[in-house]
Amino acid sequence: MGYNQKQLTRIYPSAYRIDSSNFNPVPYWNAGIQLVALNYQTEGRMMELNRAKFKVNGNCGYVLKPQQMCKGVINPFSGDPLPASPKKQLILKIISGQQLPKPPDSMLGDRGEIIDPYVEVEMIGLPVDCCKEQTRVVDDNGFNPVWEETLTFTVHMPEIALVRFLVWDHDPIGRDFVGQRTVAFSSLLPGYRHVYLEGLTEASIFVHITINEIYGKWSPLILNPSYTILHFLGATKNRQFIGLKGLFTKNSKHSSVESNGHIRKRSIGDRILRRTASAPAKGRKKTKMVFQESTESRDLPCEVSGAKEKDAVIRRTSRSLQARPVSMPVDKFVLGAFEPSTSKDTKSNDISS
Repeated sequence: MGYNQKQLTRIYPSAYRIDSSNFNPVPYWNAGIQLVALNYQTEGRMMELNRAKFKVNGNCGYVLKPQQMCKGVINPFSGDPLPASPKKQLILKIISGQQLPKPPDSMLGDRGEIIDPYVEVEMIGLPVDCCKEQTRVVDDNGFNPVWEETLTFTVHMPEIALVRFLVWDHDPIGRDFVGQRTVAFSSLLPGYRHVYLEGLTEASIFVHITINEIYGKWSPLILNPSYTILHFLGATKNRQFIGLKGLFTKNSKHSSVESNGHIRKRSIGDRILRRTASAPAKGRKKTKMVFQESTESRDLPCEVSGAKEKDAVIRRTSRSLQARPVSMPVDKFVLGAFEPSTSKDTKSNDISS
């Protein structure tokens, strides 16, 4: 693939093909080779694929390669060659057929028995896309057989895929070929369509076409990057709705996970107060934070009525707790809060004495 992005390559039939037979051009198209020569004098499956390939632009010249094959490195033989690109889902509803002729190579020709037709749809492209599906057999009805069956295909690279419709006549000892039509996937249009068989005047297949997009493991990266980041970082289904902020700020010290899967964060005020007490400003002496109740019980004088310690009663003045400003040191706040009370208690002691 990388070689053909910079060089021009030509593939042609070998000189040992004395019967002018053709090789399968699809693997060489998948490798990005520009020129794939065939023997046009020999009809068959390979020439039908070649005609379908170049009918995309109306047989007017070269068909451009997809952009994925011109830039980057693609492995056409891998299970998922384009993990970041959405895939296409083709839903074909084979409804009915009209005026299907008898096989030309049958034993009795047009005078033979009525055919038992069925439709086979083949997807041709990358190795991971190649597959076949077929409908049931309708007995003794070549004029207007009705199938009403749905066939589903998944295409990883629809730009180079081909869809091949084949009609067969079922026999107990084998099958006879009735007709075919090969169409490029990019030429399919959604809705009800008549697929006319190649080389036959009025024989056709009536189908309904639906094309959907399938997003794989890496595809949401194009449309929804946040969902992709959450998915590949291992977030659970309950946490996918929290958002990127909750995912990257998750911390066991500041958050806790409840039983229902949601994250409950602690108040930011707790962290601010903890930071203020443990890390003072530069140039300030580090002090230990003390509760106001313990300071009052240590500094205020007490009266003892009795000689024993068990009968001691401590009389404290009731004071309301005051908030310390962030810019004020702890020692100044404690000393400033109790200076008035100390003076009052001193006066009361002097009077009592």
